[in-house]
Amino acid sequence: MTCYDQILEKIAQEQQEFQRSMQPPCSPKKLIKLKEKVENQLNCTLPDGYIKFLSITNGLMWNGLQIFASETIPIVGCADVKILGFVDLNLIYRENEDCLDLLFFGESGIDSYVYCISAKQYQILDRVSLSLTETFDSFEMLIYEAFQCHL
Repeated sequence: MTCYDQILEKIAQEQQEFQRSMQPPCSPKKLIKLKEKVENQLNCTLPDGYIKFLSITNGLMWNGLQIFASETIPIVGCADVKILGFVDLNLIYRENEDCLDLLFFGESGIDSYVYCISAKQYQILDRVSLSLTETFDSFEMLIYEAFQCHL
């Protein structure tokens, strides 16, 4: 059980009230492909905490917060709206030299939720300036804080 499970349950209940549902979990086969793609294209290892998150829900778009999916996929029930894919988006971010040391997991209107590879630290950065706002020891705590900011 993760520290954000209760919040995910609350989000799922909220979605049901609007006749919507959460994204289905990412399949184990797709998770293996994602890990390989991250190693080959981003030259790093996909954090276990993010893998666990994707095994619960393959991305999330909720209340101004977007957590990237294993690949760009439509939101359940809204085929014309998509959740962005992790690798594709990180390749775009890496076109900026300031982002070469970062893995981006998600974003909101003002924040980016990342892992700094050299510092071995999960961080919240200002989305525009990339200024450090807050640090965390785990993916779980990073996502928990992202959820808390959007309740």
